[in-house]
Amino acid sequence: MPVVIIAEVVLIVGGIFLGAISGALITVLLKLHAEGIWKDILLGAFGIEIVRLWPAFGNRIISLLGLNSFVKDPIDQFVIAGAVVAATLPALRHVIRFVRQGRKRK
Repeated sequence: MPVVIIAEVVLIVGGIFLGAISGALITVLLKLHAEGIWKDILLGAFGIEIVRLWPAFGNRIISLLGLNSFVKDPIDQFVIAGAVVAATLPALRHVIRFVRQGRKRK
């Protein structure tokens, strides 16, 4: 039981880290004002958890990326899919911000 708790904490911290990094990177690339780091952190943690709670979604991501031939172990597939979702959600949030700012300027 303690191993499961430790693994869950490690995955959530990893999701937090990926969310913060991807959010900051996209903010710099899109030349946006840096804001909402807490939202990026929460979206990163949520990305890991949604794959854990909905395994079919994680399997679909792995198959869409074509990684099911490279990654055979289901645990590794879960971690990779969770990392992809944890990095994508904050980036998507900033892309939406960028599009909304473009509409306001017109």
